[in-house]
Amino acid sequence: MSHSPQQPVVLVTGANVNTGLTIARHFASQGFRVFVNGRRQEEVMQAVASIEGDVLPLVADLSDPAQIDAMFAELAKHTDRLDVLVNNACHLGSFKNFTEMTLADFEGVLAVNLRAVFYTSQHAAKIMMTHDGGAIVNVGSNTAQRAIRGRCDYIAAKGGVEALSRALALELGPKKIRVNVVSPGYINTNRWETLPAEHVLRRRDNLPLDFEATTQDVADAVFYMASPQARAITGTILTVDAGASAQLVPLDCEV
Repeated sequence: MSHSPQQPVVLVTGANVNTGLTIARHFASQGFRVFVNGRRQEEVMQAVASIEGDVLPLVADLSDPAQIDAMFAELAKHTDRLDVLVNNACHLGSFKNFTEMTLADFEGVLAVNLRAVFYTSQHAAKIMMTHDGGAIVNVGSNTAQRAIRGRCDYIAAKGGVEALSRALALELGPKKIRVNVVSPGYINTNRWETLPAEHVLRRRDNLPLDFEATTQDVADAVFYMASPQARAITGTILTVDAGASAQLVPLDCEV
């Protein structure tokens, strides 16, 4: 597909399924040239085929820095610009209690959820600095502010994403590069289909808005943070969780 040199470019990591796919689809609908990253080639190609617009695949396992280098080398074959980076790729964690979690478990989660955010952002910033700046939007988690049991590897990584984003906002601001976090809570994805119905209903009943956010809600927030309408916003966390993190205890525990 032909494209204009002025066409904005976005790279979305972990864009082969669920929230990442919705984010990629939304940017494409707004006229962006979209690069879709994922680590499974078949899923990435299916995602690319499902999106209307100028969409290209970038297959890479972001736990491997060498594959990140190769991903950006492949990107450079197609374009010399990058207006937006969305760091959405995610390792959900080992789901082990702290005393049972191994160092390999912990490091595996940090490799994808924090180290890759650092390294992809570094690559992206170098490209953005050669043009007129850009925006980096990191997808975090409301668990960085409200912890839950059995997820300390995941929570530590997402907390690191928030801290890193604030630090990068300061360093990259003079280069006209904004860095923000969109922090979802429970999102209605196909992962919910594996949960017992009563578990889903209990989660939903404990949300102040009585419904869980969708992948489109997250995509809308990410797109806003990347857009000119958010030009004065950097180093900020935008939480998209139907009010879950606003409460101290679940609604059914209030007295």
